Order: sequence, then C-alpha cells, then structure tokens
Amino acid sequence: MKNWIFFVVICFAACVAATLDESKVFAWWDNGIISADEAKEMLDLLAEENLDEACILAEVYALEPCEDEPREKKKKSSRTRAKKVKEISRPSLIPHGYISWQGLLDSTGNLKNQRYELFAQFYRYELKLGTQRLLSYKNQGTEAHFGQISTRELHSVIPTDTLFGTSLLYPISIWRLGYALDTAKSMKFSLGAEPFKHLLLDVSYWKNFGKNFEKNFENNSSSHSFLAQAKGDWGNVGAWWVPGSLPLVKFELRQKQKFDFAILNWKTSSYFHDEKIPAHAKLSATQQRYSFIASQTIGTTLPQALNSKFVLNARLMKPFKNQNDSTKARLKAAVESGPNFLRTAASATCLNALNCRQNDLNFRLTSSWNFDDEPVKNQFILGTQVRARHTRNQGFATPMFETSVTYSSKISKNSFASSMISFALPKGFNKNELQIRTNTNLTIEHLQFLLMITFKKTAKSDFRPVHGFLECKILF
Repeated sequence: MKNWIFFVVICFAACVAATLDESKVFAWWDNGIISADEAKEMLDLLAEENLDEACILAEVYALEPCEDEPREKKKKSSRTRAKKVKEISRPSLIPHGYISWQGLLDSTGNLKNQRYELFAQFYRYELKLGTQRLLSYKNQGTEAHFGQISTRELHSVIPTDTLFGTSLLYPISIWRLGYALDTAKSMKFSLGAEPFKHLLLDVSYWKNFGKNFEKNFENNSSSHSFLAQAKGDWGNVGAWWVPGSLPLVKFELRQKQKFDFAILNWKTSSYFHDEKIPAHAKLSATQQRYSFIASQTIGTTLPQALNSKFVLNARLMKPFKNQNDSTKARLKAAVESGPNFLRTAASATCLNALNCRQNDLNFRLTSSWNFDDEPVKNQFILGTQVRARHTRNQGFATPMFETSVTYSSKISKNSFASSMISFALPKGFNKNELQIRTNTNLTIEHLQFLLMITFKKTAKSDFRPVHGFLECKILF
C-alpha cells in the first residue's frame, strides 16, 4: 500500500525535454546508469525509428527527461478537406532517399548485429529494403502498405510485432477505416474518427485463425482481441484486451505546448498488464517482467535571462506476485544553471525511494565557446563531472571522474563535423582503470558517418574496445 501512496504523491509529471540519440545511450551504458540489455533495447528502438518507445525506456531506465518524435503540424481533417477543394501539386517522379548501414561492435571489434536499409521515395510511393522490406502508398490520408508491417504502419499506440502482410487505411469524412492481413492468417479491422481538431479515436478487432496460432502463442487464451486508443497533442492512451485476462494499458500524458517563461512542464507514461499479453503486442523484456511500470517527471524552466531549470524524475516498477522480486521506486532531482561559458549541473538520485539509504550524486561543469558570429558554426565544449554513491552510515564510495572535449564545425550549409573524446576514471585515482569514449559525426553533402567506440583499461588487462556503434548513410 505504501508503494501506491508514493506513486500517487508524484503521479503528475513534467518534462524539460531533451532529444535522445545513440550517444546518450552509450554514455549511460558506459557510466553504469543502465545495463547492457537496457541499452540494447533502446538502441534497437532507435534503429527502428520508434523514438516514442525509446523515450519511455529512457525515462524509466535512466530517469532522464526525453523528447519523442517531433510532432508534425496537425493536418486538416478529412471533413475540412472535403469542403475546400485545392489543387495539389504533382509529387516528384525522381526517386530520392538514402542507403544506410548500422552495426553494433563487440569487445573484439567484430559485428554483434547489423541493420541495413534502402529507402526510396517517388511519386506517392515509399520503398524500404533491408532489415525492413516494405512498399507504401500515401495520398491525402489514404495509406496502403505491403511487406513487413508493424507499429507505425498499423498506427498503434501500443507497439506491435513485425508482421508480413498488408494494411490499408481509408478516410471518409471524419471516419478512418482500416484493415490488415498477414501471412500467418491474423486479421485486423479498425474504425477511427476525428470528431475534434486534437482528438483521434480508434477501435480495432484482431482475429487469429491460423492453424498454428495456439502453438506459437501458448500464453494467450484467445484467438481474438480488442484494441481501443485515443491520440492528440496532449498524448495518447491505449488499451488492448484479450478475453480471459486483464487489458494491456498504456498511457502518455504531456503538456500541450511550451512557453519561454517559467512554467511547470509535465509528462507521465505508464504500462499496466497481466501476465498474458495480446499475441501481437511487443513489449521490452523489462516491461514484460513487471505488471506495472510508470515514469513521472516534473520540472520548471526559468526565463532565458536566468538560464536555469529544475527537474524531478521518478519511476515505479511493480513485479508480478509469482516472481521473486520487490517493488522498485527511484527518484531523481536535477538542477542546471549558469551561462554557457560556465554552466553547472547537479543531480541526486535516490536508488530506493522508499528509504533513500543509497544515493547517487553527480556534479557536472561545462564551458562552451562559439568562435564565429553564427551559432554553433565553430564550437568548443569542455566538460567535467564527478559521480559518487553515498550510503547511509557508510559514507561515500570511490567517486568516478570524467573529462570530455567536444569540437563541432559547420563547414557549409549541408556539411557538418563534430568530434568528442572523454576520459573517465570509473574507480577513482587509486585504481589502475581508465575508460575512453570517442564519438565522431561527419556529414558532407550526400554522406553521413557516425562512429562511437568505448575503450577500457583495467589493472589486469591493457586497452581494449568494450563496444562500439557505426552508422553510414548515403543520401540521393
């Protein structure tokens, strides 16, 4: 009961948004904030361009405020388009897109896994070949997809497995009719409506009639399920119900818009489900182990003249009763202030918010300088941080020290280069251990290149790579 009282006290949340990318995931991994499995979950979601789910995991695992995919400006509803007939310019018939390759390196420098993709857009068609094979057609709200369809193509609030088949979406006035069929004989019908400007409602029915369904999905007691969801600028809510079990519920609530003056920014996200989840729902391994996961953030950004912000993050994870685990609650408070040439940040993380016996304390100091009139044309950033764990009645453990140097340059309108190197002493000055992390990012006209590698030296081993990430992209 105390756990739920704690959750209710901090349930409303706020967010000082920050974009999420692979470099942040690697930094949290290298500093021991998240585990290797948690890092891989987020890296996989980023590779799939599912930034919304990656942000949820970042807020739960790392207690970091996160900004999901940029919201496009709201398109006019089908009802408005029907009233105003406008001449639509003919899309380009010249194919354009990119060829990309991503690879995760292990400690031997070999590829642990890789992902490649060809994306081409021509007329109203989009083609993806590689890790995902998909052909799409889009025209004024009408969508048709053939190939490997998943969360984005199915417009699902709750992430889904990848299915090989086809999906259709057709708008009629304020209504949206949807249909999907895969080769494993799973069928989905959906009916959506947009009654108001910032509200989209949708209900779906999933039916599985394949002969091997019960064999492939032993944890599901029914071959059919129901999904209801609502989306808007305020967030999204979804509930997926399988007869005979509790529904899988997900909700994300956030502020409607941002302001430049001091105000509370908020965001909250949560998952609740039974041990039996819908056959085609796709949750991370951690999300499946806990019946309830929630992350809450509350923060405030002061006017630009003060250049300060305060953030409070919290998470709650409640396991199933039959698992040998206890409810986990964690709380983090962070403050950041000062001018760019000497900016300070400090945070305190209560590892067990029910008693706060152990706390992680972090202090960071950064100094950034622009050498040209244009912002970030040539920028130099020097940063240092100290992180230590304090245990009640035992004092401080050996602190971690880290220093980083970053240089970025905007070569031309379409060319950019940046390089970062950090040196860390994970166990203080008295231990013969050193960690070096490098990050190189280069964009030249039609070429993008990203390389991140972490090296480590211990008392028993010489310098060796621990892990790395490589991405190459050719634009055309």
